[in-house]
Amino acid sequence: ATTEIYTLFLHDALPISACRFGRGAEHALLAGVTGSGKNNLLNVLITTLAIRYSPEELEFFMIDLKEGVEFQRFARCGLPHARVISVSNDPEFALNVLRGLEAEMENRGRLFTASGATNIAEYRKKTAKRLSRILLIVDEAKTLYGGNDSSYALSFFDKMAAKGRSFGLHLLLANQGFSGASLRLSTIANMGIRLVTKGKGERTAENVLESNNSVLDRLSQHEAVYNDGHGSKEHNHPCRVPPWTDSDDEYLRRLAMKAPPGFRKPVVFDGHDRPLLSSCSALNRALPPREEDAVPRMWIGAPMSLEETVCVAWQRESKQNLLIVDTDEEEATGLIGSAWVSLLDTVAPRARQFFLLDLGTPREAWSNALASIRNAAGQRVLDIHRDALLDGLGNLGGMVDSRTGSRTYDEPPVFLILNGIHRLRELQNAPVSFGARVGGAGQRTVSEVLGSILRDGPYVGVHVIAWCDTAENVRRLLEPGKLRGEFGMVAAGRQSEDTLSRALVGNGKAATVGANRMVFANSGGDGNPCVFRPYALPETRWLETVAGRHAVHVQP
Repeated sequence: ATTEIYTLFLHDALPISACRFGRGAEHALLAGVTGSGKNNLLNVLITTLAIRYSPEELEFFMIDLKEGVEFQRFARCGLPHARVISVSNDPEFALNVLRGLEAEMENRGRLFTASGATNIAEYRKKTAKRLSRILLIVDEAKTLYGGNDSSYALSFFDKMAAKGRSFGLHLLLANQGFSGASLRLSTIANMGIRLVTKGKGERTAENVLESNNSVLDRLSQHEAVYNDGHGSKEHNHPCRVPPWTDSDDEYLRRLAMKAPPGFRKPVVFDGHDRPLLSSCSALNRALPPREEDAVPRMWIGAPMSLEETVCVAWQRESKQNLLIVDTDEEEATGLIGSAWVSLLDTVAPRARQFFLLDLGTPREAWSNALASIRNAAGQRVLDIHRDALLDGLGNLGGMVDSRTGSRTYDEPPVFLILNGIHRLRELQNAPVSFGARVGGAGQRTVSEVLGSILRDGPYVGVHVIAWCDTAENVRRLLEPGKLRGEFGMVAAGRQSEDTLSRALVGNGKAATVGANRMVFANSGGDGNPCVFRPYALPETRWLETVAGRHAVHVQP
């Protein structure tokens, strides 16, 4: 099956009826009102295709924009064919999936040009490589192309319908109906397969079947028509799709069991929940043994795209410090916890590697989680107590001065974690004496010492991770000493005003970001802030596993 993919449906009169993606009918429109069996048809279509083809031959990108639960079964059962499963109405994520597939089309175009192939069948024959076909399924697709900001979705669907078939990309767009806000005529002209489930809607088949095609009038409710001739009545194939029940999930579980060990897992997007760091495959792949000269890395959340995770590598260069600005303390603490666990796992263990000043709200779930991480780190952490703040910062400032003075740029990395700097009244500019511990006998402020660590520390491997609750407190506490500019990395939750967002991340994204979302900006990166879903607070059981990983002797 190198020129097409197809599956089988039951028929009242014939043994089988084949639904083919190929031979001039490469893409499909599916229409069916609520209760007509549209979701059932999708379940059967996906499962029977998965039974017929291996994950190396066929991949699914499944996007549900109606807040339904139908695609959740494929995530729950671990269908190995699935690359992306979106189970919540989030147009931003859906559009990023489309952008990822557009990049895949362009990449395949370069591969085909280099091999002299004009389509996927020729490419497979010439290179002997098993490049998979891709089926993109978008349920309630009108959500993307029927709104005010629909230009990209319309352009993408048109491009994929016209060019996707050559590169092995197929498209299935499902709606309750296709009347009203419409796809481009050129897109519809390239959608040769038309599927309609019989329900109570009188206009279900509008713009799907030709106006003189009255096949639905002869069908009973819950039956369907498969048409492989752009909706013309000469190509009708009435059929009765078998009902899908929960017991049929066993087929999906069997397919998951056949997947080889370590086979990729789908990107499962549920915008209502925060992702878990414990499920981050990238972190699991980076577990010990750790090399002494390895670059410290942290995983902070799941991107609103096809990328696996948002990973940040700490470089020894200017402004490599992270500022978290979020009024949601649980969310901010989850981000600190994720960053900290990542660093514990990617940095070779040494004593006093992390300096922690924890000013979080006590006796809350999130503060308990942070305490669990601290316990897991053991000797690698030096606690800075509020009543000994000067000593703690002074010790770290002295380390920065010593490394800088001796031009030592390859010493092990060290991190200062400041959880709740808006509660640090010592950041006010009242002078305090540090004596010789900060390199002189004069009067210096906490702001000045912290500024020295922020400014000079990254060059010698000393970095700061700090949480502040509001942009206003950032301005009040960090701007006077020009400390804000030393945080080259910023993760910001929802901000009340566009101007505050621009002050933090360089554009207005933080003023419009939704629940369970943050914006990350890195002055050392590509300069384009990205929206991501921060990892939730680590689970207690998983933290026990983390503690076991770090119950090791550390170097002094």
